[in-house]
Amino acid sequence: MGSRVVRRSRLFWVVAAVVSFAVLFGACSKEAGSKESSTEESETLNAPFLVAEHFEPTLWGEAENVVLEANYSEGLRPGDADGKCLRLVYEPGPTRWAAVYWQPLREAGIRTGKAVSGASRVTFWAKGGKGGEIIDAKGAGTPAVALLKNSKPMTLSGGWKHFEIELGDTDLSDVEGAFGVKWRSFESENPDGLTVFLDEIRYE
Repeated sequence: MGSRVVRRSRLFWVVAAVVSFAVLFGACSKEAGSKESSTEESETLNAPFLVAEHFEPTLWGEAENVVLEANYSEGLRPGDADGKCLRLVYEPGPTRWAAVYWQPLREAGIRTGKAVSGASRVTFWAKGGKGGEIIDAKGAGTPAVALLKNSKPMTLSGGWKHFEIELGDTDLSDVEGAFGVKWRSFESENPDGLTVFLDEIRYE
């Protein structure tokens, strides 16, 4: 009789343990699934949005010859909402070119391309330190260095000007470079380097 009670007791605890594990596993699976779904949803950026909210400027080419100030607060354009702009100062080096790309913010040390939805153009404000500065700009690229290709040359003035870049059929499913500006320094183009101001870069 005693041995039957012991066996029944053991059986009860085994069944209880199995049931508890199943309930716990189901709850964890559901929670993990909801987090995964939330992460997937957060990967898509819906326009309009400011590029600076999801991407950060990185320097390429003669990066050591570029001074980048992301929170510059002098000479702002009329109607500036946040009281700051980005200022680039470049002095020519041996290769005589440099660029700045806006890439996804690092997450756990990794940059992951972002899907962008509802955008047909990239808009931004820009001006030169003197006027006459020539830059090339492009709205999106994957990989980021693709921004060097087919970029649009622009001549800046000494006052703020609004620019628009149509995205056309650009693939925005995995944007690694949200926006890019490059420049060269030759006798006929920025011979002494340049100073450039950029503000309110937006996907619309």
